[in-house]
Amino acid sequence: RSSRARGRGFSRSVTRPRDPDAGGDAGIGRGLASDVARPREAILNALYQDAIIAAARRPSGRGRLASPHGSATMDNPLCGDRVALDLELGPAGGVARVGHVVRGCLLCEAAAVLIAEQAPSREIEDLLHADAGVAAALSERAPFPWPELDMFAPVRGVKSRHRCVGLPFEALAAALWACAGNGLD
Repeated sequence: RSSRARGRGFSRSVTRPRDPDAGGDAGIGRGLASDVARPREAILNALYQDAIIAAARRPSGRGRLASPHGSATMDNPLCGDRVALDLELGPAGGVARVGHVVRGCLLCEAAAVLIAEQAPSREIEDLLHADAGVAAALSERAPFPWPELDMFAPVRGVKSRHRCVGLPFEALAAALWACAGNGLD
């Protein structure tokens, strides 16, 4: 067979439309798209596991606070995530309430919800360093600063998603510094 004949045969088999009623590939070998989709799908399933989805759906802290003592808004220009986080301090100086508005992925939303749930029971010093602790846990495989954050362990393997988890913690630190700047430390 000549190379010209082989070229035409190859061309015809690649451009032949798939038959959706034939159960898949209509005689064409499974293409690269399905081979690439399987590992990607496995990564997404690991990232967006049930615990993260459940956390992201909880209403804890959703919405802005009417009279916050400190606020911060952080953006991730790479993916478009944005977190606005408000803090209200209690009489003893600890965090009493957290409000947040997240425009971002489930990872970002879940992290913000966990902050709203956990911050009132944590020391200010722990909260100030939580962003660095989360960053180290994701990039250096250090322990997460709070056991509740262990659900984000699968994110360690996907560097492009580290900031999605870290952004709410960066906003938390900035909002705490804003409280201190307002004379509330």
